[in-house]
Amino acid sequence: MATHATGTPEGICTIDSSESIPPRSLVFMGTPDFARTILERLVADGHDVCGVFTQPDKPRNRNKVTPSPVKEYALSQNIPVFQPVTMRDGTALADLNRLRPDILVVV
Repeated sequence: MATHATGTPEGICTIDSSESIPPRSLVFMGTPDFARTILERLVADGHDVCGVFTQPDKPRNRNKVTPSPVKEYALSQNIPVFQPVTMRDGTALADLNRLRPDILVVV
């Protein structure tokens, strides 16, 4: 059974596990380490992650170019990865339009 957050009049979010949310086709956008955990949960819950947008690989640890944890996980799950330099160019938008997601998840 899936869980989701609902708003309350006080603005406090609570978890309501009495309803089931159907899996949706989504595109995930994120790079930080903690974003990987969110992506893992979406995949585990059965959502169709049709693509991941993350920042281009950057030099880390002694200038060695390494992928982000989000990219590593996406590739391990055979999820297409897109690494545009900017989302404002026509290429990134065209890639996003081709995927036709129901939902964008931005972390």
